[in-house]
Amino acid sequence: MFNGNLGNVSPGFAYGPDRPLAIFGKRFIDANSAYRATFRLGFNSFTEREFAAGPGGAGTIDDEFKQSAFDVTLGFGKEWRRGKGRLQGVYGGEALVNVSSFSENYDYDNGDSYEAKSGLGFGLSVRGFVGVEYFFAPKMSFGAEYGYALGFASQSDGENIANVGGVETKVETGGANQFGLDTDASGFNIKFNFHF
Repeated sequence: MFNGNLGNVSPGFAYGPDRPLAIFGKRFIDANSAYRATFRLGFNSFTEREFAAGPGGAGTIDDEFKQSAFDVTLGFGKEWRRGKGRLQGVYGGEALVNVSSFSENYDYDNGDSYEAKSGLGFGLSVRGFVGVEYFFAPKMSFGAEYGYALGFASQSDGENIANVGGVETKVETGGANQFGLDTDASGFNIKFNFHF
């Protein structure tokens, strides 16, 4: 805002490992503790077609690009709270599991094609969290939360398949494993809560 540039863009918010855009719910077992659950089921399918004039302006060239992905996140934990009135502190722990996959496919007008498929992704994390919840109206609140997590993620091998001039070539792509212990967000996780 005060950096001397005129071409600044507004902050964006999109899916990422530290912002899973999941549905979040909790069930209070007494006034100061609750079980909490996290759920996300995401599917994405994108298709783009491109038309261009053929050689010498005769006919059209029809190329097609497809992209698909899915992501499933499940979590369960428990939270406790302290404080009275509108502002309350929350803390606790939870475990989360994630499964994901991604693929791209190019089909060209001349019959050639290219497909890139990732292997199945799997993630498991255990995290502790601390935050605040402010009730701005009866049974409605905003919350901010920060966590520290121990996590493991694995990506199985994928493959790239090219079909050029009727000859198919398959190339296996390597997977990956990751293990870490760190804060689990580049910023606070913000929550908007309804209490029933």
